[in-house]
Amino acid sequence: MQYNTWKLKGSQKKSKGTVLVDSLVVFRYNLKNPRRAGICEARNYPWSSYANYDRPLAFMELSLVRSLPGGQAQYEAFINAVNEDLCMEYDRPRYDDSWALDVIRKRLGVNSGTALQGFERRERNEALRKLKSEGLTVRQIERLTGINRNIVQKT
Repeated sequence: MQYNTWKLKGSQKKSKGTVLVDSLVVFRYNLKNPRRAGICEARNYPWSSYANYDRPLAFMELSLVRSLPGGQAQYEAFINAVNEDLCMEYDRPRYDDSWALDVIRKRLGVNSGTALQGFERRERNEALRKLKSEGLTVRQIERLTGINRNIVQKT
């Protein structure tokens, strides 16, 4: 599974591998999760570390964030800036179960995913590998075939 560690758009574009940029983008991305999920603004989310800039808890390491020039004002401007940061997004599209069932039928020539339960072990494992290579997730395969997730993951 391939993930993007970060992507910046336009004038924010930096050379890949810049630890400062990577860390700050991921930090901002995480703080903005409540807004992206439609819950509330980051500063109002009770389980966020947004408000801990001035009063960090003992285990928090904020030296990188505090290295931003301008203190609290710059911190808030950076966190609240309009951006198109992407972190941990899939590089491939997600497909629903109806698509997955269609793949199972076409690639394996069976009417139902549960038919794999009757396959010999070697044949079943090959079929599971095919489904994974087609883009079905482990959870989808487990759900649609009734085969234990650990078995699906190990193939």
